[in-house]
Amino acid sequence: MEDRRIAKDTLTISLTLADKSTMGGTVFLSQHKGHDSKPESVGDLLNKSEFIPVNEPDGISLVNVEKIVLAVVPSRQELDESADICGTRHMVQLRMLDGSSIREEILVELPEEANRVKDYLNQPDRFFRLIRGDSVLYVNRHYIVSVRD
Repeated sequence: MEDRRIAKDTLTISLTLADKSTMGGTVFLSQHKGHDSKPESVGDLLNKSEFIPVNEPDGISLVNVEKIVLAVVPSRQELDESADICGTRHMVQLRMLDGSSIREEILVELPEEANRVKDYLNQPDRFFRLIRGDSVLYVNRHYIVSVRD
């Protein structure tokens, strides 16, 4: 029988879940998303999937994406090289449902007439992308209480 495997890339990920547990491993990303020649990002995966496979040291777990509060990945594969040219960075502080707060930058890549933090937060994506040095954080909108910029 012919091998029908689709070529995938792997990326290290660290997750904080709704039950306050953490897990780490690798996720599998398509080398091309849809008809685009760009590779799939973790943000793409989180915003389109209901369950994602995470390859942990002791095996693969299927994780309910709705129960992921925060996902952290290396920025080198998540940020487009043109992001700083096309987008506007804003420092924001998120107050989370568990009482914690996160203060990081967001990159708003929207048309000039709609490039405010509010415009970014009102996009339909389930996860918002924050930039922390060499990492990208994806925060689940359902666990954010408020945002201050």
